[in-house]
Amino acid sequence: MMDAMDKMTAQFSRGHAKMEESNAMIRHGITEITTSLKSSSTSTIKAGPRNWAAVAAAPPAPRTTANKNTEIIVRLNDSEKKQQLSQYETTRIANEINTCITEKDIQAKGIRAVKKLPSGDLAIHAVNAEEAEKLRDNSAWTAVLGKRARAVVPTYAVMVSGIEVKKFDLTTADGRETAMRKIREENENVEELKGMEILYMSWRNKPTAMQQYHTLVIEVSTPEMGNSMLDNSIMYNVNNSRTQVMIPLFETEGIEKFDILAIQEPWKNSFQPTTNNRLSQQFELLYMPDAATRVCMFVNKRIAKTVYSHTFHNRNLISLRMQAVDDRIINIHNMYNPCKGSEDFGAIQL
Repeated sequence: MMDAMDKMTAQFSRGHAKMEESNAMIRHGITEITTSLKSSSTSTIKAGPRNWAAVAAAPPAPRTTANKNTEIIVRLNDSEKKQQLSQYETTRIANEINTCITEKDIQAKGIRAVKKLPSGDLAIHAVNAEEAEKLRDNSAWTAVLGKRARAVVPTYAVMVSGIEVKKFDLTTADGRETAMRKIREENENVEELKGMEILYMSWRNKPTAMQQYHTLVIEVSTPEMGNSMLDNSIMYNVNNSRTQVMIPLFETEGIEKFDILAIQEPWKNSFQPTTNNRLSQQFELLYMPDAATRVCMFVNKRIAKTVYSHTFHNRNLISLRMQAVDDRIINIHNMYNPCKGSEDFGAIQL
């Protein structure tokens, strides 16, 4: 009996010793883990490979957009050549263009990329904006893309409403050139519009057979010129039209912001010597009471009548004299030049 108890006691002692040893190992492992965690705040842990979930969770990298100043759009204008180039890799097209630039001794650096557009045309990307401008100025390199390939010159459009359709024939190249010359001539005395380069003119859409007046689209080469045309109110003659020109003019958004409106050949009232003033609450009308009057002015009513005066020299000339807040005198003259005829008004003291 005692022998059995001794054996059990001995086995228990050995088991307890092993358990203590195991517990000691566990405590040691916990200590190491704790120490490692504490040091991780100051240590750099090398990250392992990122999985797809980590990539998807990360914020997207900032996108870069191509500078439109370096892009040149090339219209191919030849269905066969367009089909042929559609089979080429863009790298091959770029290499052919760069070879052409070198062979034709064009003083510009080679292009860096070509992109195919959904229309079948091409977007050519130059090294920078300066090189793109050189390639636009000398577009002989487009020959490698077909005889009818053309580099598109960027334009800036200004729309002018209420233009009489019969005044301009925009259906032919000669007609458009004549129209552009007329616009330049009518605005040649405006300092900001001198040297105005009009690249193209067209109606906003095709006028109907019954349409007498329409919106003219004038395309210029620089945004600065487009802004100057807007800021200086590119001039055109209203040709005595009330419903088609003067009323749309008065209904133009922001018209009340102007100080002075100088009108030539205004619409004439058939019953009394005056013209239309739909904005009588905002503008004071200066109109010579004569059936043959060809000029008038509208002065914004926010300008006190005490600071300006006007003179009707004759039916073709009106002058406005204004005193500025710094006591300067400002003279504004609105004169209609009939161009044809033998009327002589003589010298006028202004």
